[in-house]
Amino acid sequence: MPLVGKGTSEDENRPLKVQRLLAQFAKLGKLAGIALKLSADCRVSLSVIMEHCQGILIRLTKLTDTSWIVHWFTAGHGLIKTVAKGARSPRSPFAGKLDLFFDAEVHWNRARTGELHQLRESAPISTREAIRGDYNAMLLSGYWCRLLELAVEREHPEPELFGLLKRGLDHVVEKGPSIRAMQHFEQELAKYLGIARERRHVAPALREALGGLPPQRAQLLERLSPARELPVAESESGDLK
Repeated sequence: MPLVGKGTSEDENRPLKVQRLLAQFAKLGKLAGIALKLSADCRVSLSVIMEHCQGILIRLTKLTDTSWIVHWFTAGHGLIKTVAKGARSPRSPFAGKLDLFFDAEVHWNRARTGELHQLRESAPISTREAIRGDYNAMLLSGYWCRLLELAVEREHPEPELFGLLKRGLDHVVEKGPSIRAMQHFEQELAKYLGIARERRHVAPALREALGGLPPQRAQLLERLSPARELPVAESESGDLK
Protein backbone atom coordinates (compact mmCIF):
# COMPACT_ATOMS: atom_id res chain seq x y z
CA MET A 1 0.00 0.00 0.00
CA PRO A 2 1.42 3.38 -0.93
CA LEU A 3 2.10 5.73 1.93
CA VAL A 4 0.24 8.98 2.18
CA GLY A 5 2.71 11.70 1.61
CA LYS A 6 2.88 14.95 3.52
CA GLY A 7 0.27 17.38 2.21
CA THR A 8 -1.43 14.66 0.20
CA SER A 9 -4.99 13.54 1.01
CA GLU A 10 -5.86 9.89 1.36
CA ASP A 11 -8.35 10.18 -1.59
CA GLU A 12 -5.56 11.35 -3.87
CA ASN A 13 -3.54 8.20 -3.10
CA ARG A 14 -6.43 5.84 -3.89
CA PRO A 15 -6.78 4.39 -7.38
CA LEU A 16 -9.32 6.35 -9.47
CA LYS A 17 -11.56 3.30 -9.89
CA VAL A 18 -11.83 2.84 -6.10
CA GLN A 19 -12.71 6.49 -5.62
CA ARG A 20 -15.52 6.20 -8.18
CA LEU A 21 -16.91 3.12 -6.49
CA LEU A 22 -16.92 4.86 -3.11
CA ALA A 23 -18.71 7.86 -4.61
CA GLN A 24 -21.39 5.59 -6.10
CA PHE A 25 -21.88 3.87 -2.75
CA ALA A 26 -22.32 7.25 -1.08
CA LYS A 27 -24.98 8.24 -3.62
CA LEU A 28 -26.79 4.94 -3.13
CA GLY A 29 -26.77 5.48 0.62
CA LYS A 30 -28.37 8.91 0.21
CA LEU A 31 -30.99 7.51 -2.17
CA ALA A 32 -31.78 4.70 0.25
CA GLY A 33 -32.30 7.25 3.04
CA ILE A 34 -34.62 9.31 0.84
CA ALA A 35 -36.56 6.18 -0.14
CA LEU A 36 -37.03 5.20 3.49
CA LYS A 37 -38.31 8.68 4.35
CA LEU A 38 -40.75 8.69 1.44
CA SER A 39 -41.96 5.26 2.43
CA ALA A 40 -42.60 6.44 5.99
CA ASP A 41 -44.42 9.55 4.71
CA CYS A 42 -46.60 7.39 2.47
CA ARG A 43 -47.53 5.13 5.37
CA VAL A 44 -48.56 8.16 7.44
CA SER A 45 -50.63 9.67 4.62
CA LEU A 46 -52.35 6.39 3.87
CA SER A 47 -53.24 5.87 7.53
CA VAL A 48 -55.16 9.19 7.61
CA ILE A 49 -58.11 8.95 5.24
CA MET A 50 -59.68 12.22 4.12
CA GLU A 51 -63.44 12.10 3.55
CA HIS A 52 -65.77 14.74 2.17
CA CYS A 53 -69.51 14.93 1.65
CA GLN A 54 -72.47 17.28 1.87
CA GLY A 55 -73.91 17.34 5.37
CA ILE A 56 -76.44 19.06 7.63
CA LEU A 57 -75.26 20.17 11.06
CA ILE A 58 -77.78 18.68 13.50
CA ARG A 59 -76.11 19.13 16.89
CA LEU A 60 -73.26 21.00 18.60
CA THR A 61 -71.79 19.63 21.84
CA LYS A 62 -69.14 21.39 23.92
CA LEU A 63 -65.93 19.33 24.09
CA THR A 64 -63.59 21.85 25.73
CA ASP A 65 -63.53 25.60 26.29
CA THR A 66 -62.24 25.99 22.74
CA SER A 67 -63.59 23.01 20.78
CA TRP A 68 -66.91 21.54 19.62
CA ILE A 69 -68.12 18.06 18.85
CA VAL A 70 -70.09 18.62 15.64
CA HIS A 71 -72.79 16.11 14.70
CA TRP A 72 -73.66 15.83 11.02
CA PHE A 73 -76.27 14.00 8.99
CA THR A 74 -74.54 13.49 5.64
CA ALA A 75 -75.67 12.38 2.23
CA GLY A 76 -73.02 9.71 1.78
CA HIS A 77 -72.03 8.63 5.29
CA GLY A 78 -75.18 9.05 7.39
CA LEU A 79 -74.68 10.22 10.97
CA ILE A 80 -71.10 11.19 11.83
CA LYS A 81 -69.39 13.00 14.70
CA THR A 82 -66.41 15.31 14.19
CA VAL A 83 -64.17 17.34 16.47
CA ALA A 84 -63.74 20.98 15.47
CA LYS A 85 -60.59 21.94 17.39
CA GLY A 86 -60.44 25.58 18.39
CA ALA A 87 -63.80 26.27 16.73
CA ARG A 88 -65.18 28.16 19.74
CA SER A 89 -62.47 30.77 19.42
CA PRO A 90 -63.47 33.92 17.47
CA ARG A 91 -60.19 33.68 15.53
CA SER A 92 -60.80 30.10 14.45
CA PRO A 93 -60.94 29.24 10.72
CA PHE A 94 -64.34 27.71 11.57
CA ALA A 95 -65.75 31.02 12.85
CA GLY A 96 -69.12 31.69 11.21
CA LYS A 97 -69.11 28.30 9.47
CA LEU A 98 -70.69 26.06 12.12
CA ASP A 99 -74.23 26.51 13.40
CA LEU A 100 -77.37 24.44 13.73
CA PHE A 101 -79.05 23.36 10.49
CA PHE A 102 -76.24 24.65 8.27
CA ASP A 103 -76.00 22.76 4.99
CA ALA A 104 -72.29 22.48 4.13
CA GLU A 105 -69.61 20.71 2.16
CA VAL A 106 -67.71 18.90 4.91
CA HIS A 107 -64.14 17.56 4.88
CA TRP A 108 -62.81 15.41 7.72
CA ASN A 109 -59.99 13.02 8.61
CA ARG A 110 -61.33 9.60 9.54
CA ALA A 111 -60.27 8.44 13.00
CA ARG A 112 -58.00 5.39 13.12
CA THR A 113 -60.16 3.99 15.92
CA GLY A 114 -63.53 5.04 17.26
CA GLU A 115 -66.21 7.24 15.71
CA LEU A 116 -64.95 10.74 16.58
CA HIS A 117 -63.30 12.15 13.46
CA GLN A 118 -61.32 15.36 12.95
CA LEU A 119 -63.10 18.12 11.08
CA ARG A 120 -60.80 19.77 8.55
CA GLU A 121 -63.10 22.12 6.65
CA SER A 122 -66.73 23.21 6.47
CA ALA A 123 -67.93 25.27 3.52
CA PRO A 124 -71.54 26.44 4.10
CA ILE A 125 -73.98 26.00 1.23
CA SER A 126 -77.08 27.22 3.08
CA THR A 127 -77.20 28.76 6.57
CA ARG A 128 -81.01 28.61 7.09
CA GLU A 129 -80.84 31.68 9.29
CA ALA A 130 -84.64 31.97 9.41
CA ILE A 131 -84.89 28.80 11.50
CA ARG A 132 -82.61 30.09 14.27
CA GLY A 133 -84.66 33.29 14.49
CA ASP A 134 -87.90 31.43 15.32
CA TYR A 135 -88.18 29.29 18.46
CA ASN A 136 -90.93 27.08 17.04
CA ALA A 137 -88.90 26.52 13.87
CA MET A 138 -85.89 25.56 16.02
CA LEU A 139 -88.09 23.19 18.02
CA LEU A 140 -89.51 21.46 14.94
CA SER A 141 -86.14 21.20 13.16
CA GLY A 142 -84.49 19.82 16.29
CA TYR A 143 -87.31 17.28 16.68
CA TRP A 144 -86.72 15.95 13.17
CA CYS A 145 -82.98 15.66 13.82
CA ARG A 146 -83.55 13.73 17.06
CA LEU A 147 -85.96 11.40 15.25
CA LEU A 148 -83.29 10.55 12.70
CA GLU A 149 -80.71 9.95 15.40
CA LEU A 150 -83.09 7.41 16.93
CA ALA A 151 -83.99 5.81 13.61
CA VAL A 152 -80.68 5.18 11.83
CA GLU A 153 -77.35 3.54 12.59
CA ARG A 154 -74.28 5.72 12.88
CA GLU A 155 -72.11 6.02 9.75
CA HIS A 156 -74.57 4.14 7.56
CA PRO A 157 -75.52 5.97 4.34
CA GLU A 158 -79.19 7.01 4.22
CA PRO A 159 -79.43 9.33 1.19
CA GLU A 160 -83.24 9.22 1.08
CA LEU A 161 -83.49 10.34 4.71
CA PHE A 162 -80.88 13.02 4.10
CA GLY A 163 -83.11 14.29 1.29
CA LEU A 164 -86.14 14.18 3.57
CA LEU A 165 -84.41 16.26 6.24
CA LYS A 166 -83.11 18.75 3.69
CA ARG A 167 -86.58 19.23 2.17
CA GLY A 168 -88.14 19.54 5.62
CA LEU A 169 -85.71 22.22 6.78
CA ASP A 170 -86.07 24.15 3.53
CA HIS A 171 -89.87 24.00 3.92
CA VAL A 172 -89.61 25.47 7.43
CA VAL A 173 -87.45 28.30 6.08
CA GLU A 174 -89.98 29.11 3.35
CA LYS A 175 -93.33 28.33 5.00
CA GLY A 176 -92.64 28.25 8.73
CA PRO A 177 -93.28 25.46 11.26
CA SER A 178 -96.63 23.66 11.46
CA ILE A 179 -98.20 20.51 12.86
CA ARG A 180 -98.95 19.44 9.31
CA ALA A 181 -95.25 19.63 8.41
CA MET A 182 -94.32 17.68 11.54
CA GLN A 183 -96.80 14.91 10.73
CA HIS A 184 -95.76 14.75 7.07
CA PHE A 185 -92.13 14.19 8.10
CA GLU A 186 -93.22 11.45 10.52
CA GLN A 187 -95.30 9.79 7.80
CA GLU A 188 -92.39 9.78 5.33
CA LEU A 189 -90.00 8.41 7.95
CA ALA A 190 -92.45 5.66 8.88
CA LYS A 191 -92.82 4.70 5.21
CA TYR A 192 -89.05 4.46 4.84
CA LEU A 193 -88.80 2.29 7.97
CA GLY A 194 -91.65 0.08 6.74
CA ILE A 195 -93.93 0.77 9.69
CA ALA A 196 -96.45 3.16 8.11
CA ARG A 197 -100.07 2.37 8.83
CA GLU A 198 -103.24 3.09 6.94
CA ARG A 199 -104.34 5.89 9.22
CA ARG A 200 -102.95 9.33 8.71
CA HIS A 201 -100.93 9.68 11.94
CA VAL A 202 -98.06 7.30 12.59
CA ALA A 203 -96.76 8.61 15.90
CA PRO A 204 -97.72 5.44 17.86
CA ALA A 205 -95.93 3.22 15.33
CA LEU A 206 -92.81 5.39 15.50
CA ARG A 207 -92.97 5.48 19.29
CA GLU A 208 -93.10 1.70 19.41
CA ALA A 209 -90.37 1.17 16.80
CA LEU A 210 -87.95 3.75 18.21
CA GLY A 211 -88.58 3.12 21.90
CA GLY A 212 -90.11 6.56 22.38
CA LEU A 213 -90.34 9.94 20.70
CA PRO A 214 -88.25 13.05 21.45
CA PRO A 215 -89.82 15.34 24.08
CA GLN A 216 -90.02 18.23 21.62
CA ARG A 217 -93.10 16.62 20.07
CA ALA A 218 -95.38 17.39 23.02
CA GLN A 219 -94.19 20.99 23.03
CA LEU A 220 -94.83 21.28 19.31
CA LEU A 221 -98.38 19.99 19.63
CA GLU A 222 -99.05 22.59 22.31
CA ARG A 223 -97.32 25.53 20.66
CA LEU A 224 -98.45 24.94 17.07
CA SER A 225 -102.07 24.08 17.80
CA PRO A 226 -104.52 26.37 15.92
CA ALA A 227 -106.30 27.00 19.24
CA ARG A 228 -103.41 27.88 21.53
CA GLU A 229 -105.79 28.72 24.38
CA LEU A 230 -107.03 25.11 24.51
CA PRO A 231 -104.91 22.22 25.79
CA VAL A 232 -103.78 19.95 22.98
CA ALA A 233 -103.53 16.20 23.49
CA GLU A 234 -103.12 13.20 21.27
CA SER A 235 -105.21 10.07 21.23
CA GLU A 236 -103.74 6.56 21.32
CA SER A 237 -104.20 6.37 17.56
CA GLY A 238 -102.01 9.45 17.07
CA ASP A 239 -104.91 11.76 16.06
CA LEU A 240 -105.25 15.15 17.68
CA LYS A 241 -108.08 15.49 20.19
